Amino acid sequence: MRSLRISILVFVARLSLLTGDQFILRSIGQSSACVEEANVLSATLSVDLQLRNQDAGEFASTVRVSDLVETSTFNGNLNIADHSMAYSGIATVGEFASTGDAFIFVDNAWRAGFARDHTIRIDDELVHITSILGTGCNESHIVHMGCWNTLMVQRAQHGTTAATHFRGALAYRVYAAQLMDETTLSDGGLGLGNAQEYVNLDTVEGFEGQPSIFDPRYCRIGDEVLSIEFVLNVTDTPLAVGSTFMVLPDGFSQVNNFYRGADIIIVEGAGLGQRRKIDSYIGNTRVASFTAVWDVFPEPGVSKFRILALKVARGQKGTGSVQVLGAPPNIIIVQLGLVHQQGSQVYFTGNTWAAFSRTGQWSMTTGVLDLPLIADADPAMVFRFSIPLRNSGTPQIPVTVSAEVTGVTIPSEALNTDPRALVWPIYFPLLVCGKGTFMAAGEVVCTDCAVGKFSEACGGFGCQACPPATYGSSLAQTACSDCDPGFFCVGDSDRQLCEDGTYSEARASFCTDCPVGHYCLAGQARQECAEGTFMNHTRATACYSCSAGRFQDDTASTGCLLCEAGTISGVQATSCTGCAAGTFGVGLGQTSCLDCLESTYQPETGTTTCIQCPLNTGARWVMGECTGACGGSATKDDC
Repeated sequence: MRSLRISILVFVARLSLLTGDQFILRSIGQSSACVEEANVLSATLSVDLQLRNQDAGEFASTVRVSDLVETSTFNGNLNIADHSMAYSGIATVGEFASTGDAFIFVDNAWRAGFARDHTIRIDDELVHITSILGTGCNESHIVHMGCWNTLMVQRAQHGTTAATHFRGALAYRVYAAQLMDETTLSDGGLGLGNAQEYVNLDTVEGFEGQPSIFDPRYCRIGDEVLSIEFVLNVTDTPLAVGSTFMVLPDGFSQVNNFYRGADIIIVEGAGLGQRRKIDSYIGNTRVASFTAVWDVFPEPGVSKFRILALKVARGQKGTGSVQVLGAPPNIIIVQLGLVHQQGSQVYFTGNTWAAFSRTGQWSMTTGVLDLPLIADADPAMVFRFSIPLRNSGTPQIPVTVSAEVTGVTIPSEALNTDPRALVWPIYFPLLVCGKGTFMAAGEVVCTDCAVGKFSEACGGFGCQACPPATYGSSLAQTACSDCDPGFFCVGDSDRQLCEDGTYSEARASFCTDCPVGHYCLAGQARQECAEGTFMNHTRATACYSCSAGRFQDDTASTGCLLCEAGTISGVQATSCTGCAAGTFGVGLGQTSCLDCLESTYQPETGTTTCIQCPLNTGARWVMGECTGACGGSATKDDC
């Protein structure tokens, strides 16, 4: 025997080929800026192995994956996912899930292809996805805190039992049904005997489509692999019914015993719910006979029957041969390994098959994972499996991961070909993009967020547009800036000046007409009209001055006040001034004062009248000139 050893370099940010049997896959390191306690990465190491058995009787082969010491997981058995069973990518369970949990955390359900109403398998339990929370990552399988999805699930589906699932367990989508056969087995239970060529199910959803030489199809029950030859999913009405027979309508097979072993279930009308197994079938008359008498006779042309079954070839892919003594219906089962109890799960596995042990032995101290596997009986077969790897939450040190195959014969002609055709570890890179950057689908580099977009957390797989009232002005922003006063922002990088006569406060997504009592200039916050000014309409760019005889002692005013009688003001006055002594003012809103008349005086300021001089005093004219209180007098002494 020979062995083949192939290595890949993990966590190295370049793509290159080396000589010999080493090669480097595209991979990249983890950013130290985004390492957090909660930010624990996980990955799936997938390996395809094209093996040739030494001889037809050799089934034991071993795969050893070495140098995994940089990963952080527990010692002991590690679950292995068999890709030939999966109709999706592989997701890793991120947190412990108890039997009663209605939610399960997985890394990147998006890449795994999970969707609402899918059925997934975790360990031996089937769960139904009712909804998926979280955005997931992208098809590059860049796994980080932002990629985790919460699966809201219904537990213990298709007859499985709710189980606890540990961090690192693998989840993948399956098509599953329950075995409904009622043949009595040697232990007295009901199920599928070795001689039966039909597998009767509760549903064939996902099993539909007839196989061909170009599309071989397999299903699995327990450890047995069965080749699907024909899928029966038919509902019809009988032409005639006897105590132990039914005449099937036109269109059914004319081959004798074609339906022997298939179950007929009455789904509508008389006899509802009864199930009878076809013991014999006459093709030219389409008479299906049973061993048991009807409890309630179905009504011809009215009652409806249904057949949900797979016509199969048993014991395929080296999982056993059928050995039966006796003849139907008196079957004596001698090989119990191919007997399956009613209610067992049946999985549709597609056109490839590889049977692996459920677990591999993992040693964290030596970094070695031993994977015993069951080789296929075919001359050559590609095996593909996945195991979960988890880092320690710190930047990764470059490490070489090696896969070594023993216990098989490598074809001599293959030794001269590209070794990757024989051992092909497919490593999905790990990368945590820093804040302000993201990783696009299919890429393995971080890209700066564009102007007008931001990413506020590590591990972004996309950037968000700045929302209205904010804007972005540079690349790789971790947050958006609030829109400045005097501007409006509609989101992204769009920041625009408010025009004259309008204004905005901070974080505005639109501009507002300047209100009364204010003026507004482009790109500025609104301004209050100062004392001595006013504005009585909207969208103003300047305030009006109070006219003479008026005043305003407050800001943001919409008008001016009249000066009281005995006071005056000039233009843009903030207050009125009282008329000086010897003068007076008459009426409101005056702009000047009047002098006291002849024979009057006024010693006070801000008055509206003057005082008459005492009798025998006042103004006197001597030789044409006025003496005494001749007008504008401020004191009685002038009289």
